[in-house]
Amino acid sequence: MRLQSVLKLLNTRLTVFPVRIREACQKMQNAYIRCQEGAEVFQFSFQLRNELLGVDRQFNFSRQLSEKVSDFLARINTSIERSVNKKKKKKRTGEGEKQEDPNKIEASLLRGGELVPGDQMCKDIICDSGLRLLLLGTEYSVILNAAWVTLITLPSSIMAGFPVYPLKLEVLFADKSDCTFCWYKNIGANTGKSLSPDWVEVGSGFYYTPSTCDIGCHLKVVCVPQNGSVCGPSSEVISTNPVEAGPGACPFELRHAFTKERLSGKT
Repeated sequence: MRLQSVLKLLNTRLTVFPVRIREACQKMQNAYIRCQEGAEVFQFSFQLRNELLGVDRQFNFSRQLSEKVSDFLARINTSIERSVNKKKKKKRTGEGEKQEDPNKIEASLLRGGELVPGDQMCKDIICDSGLRLLLLGTEYSVILNAAWVTLITLPSSIMAGFPVYPLKLEVLFADKSDCTFCWYKNIGANTGKSLSPDWVEVGSGFYYTPSTCDIGCHLKVVCVPQNGSVCGPSSEVISTNPVEAGPGACPFELRHAFTKERLSGKT
């Protein structure tokens, strides 16, 4: 019973945002720069969703601070074009020819509404406030050192009736107590890593206790880190194994059945 009390306390602290706040964080068009003090490289990430090009994925880059802005943007363009070309190879017209893309992929950085010169060094602009990435008609707000989940894992064995929570959780630029969690179960045979109609929300908070209805289903937890009022990108992990049936009543529970009331005296 003591374990349940501890987990309940953790779940109270590591609670999920109100639904409206959580949805607002997910709808923000943000790009993220991560650069630790003394480092020579920086990481740049953003989620690109474009129905016309058939792209919906996160792009991640690790670049030198001494790199020119023009070279950095060229790398972004090349990576997106490569992803789009893979889609084109799988999807052809009735005549067997590749579909033409009417959009030209050309990323640009804006600062104060003006284009950042391509000959500037990345190290000279990444800390500027009001930096924007313009890509395929979408404008991203560039956030420096937002809260970031670097590692999240689930136990390999999950049983109905027993609480489950992230086995390992590591975050940057935030405190773990500010993370929020949402739990899903997969009701279909497919356990793909993207949120699909097969995934159903079953709970929120740091831990979730599977029920017998979850037996045979995989679980997924989505973690959203936060630093102040700014949400970092969400990170998710799917259990490697489905929920199993629990062992039933544990020995300590059977013993507790004989001592439901506190004994008198000091015994």
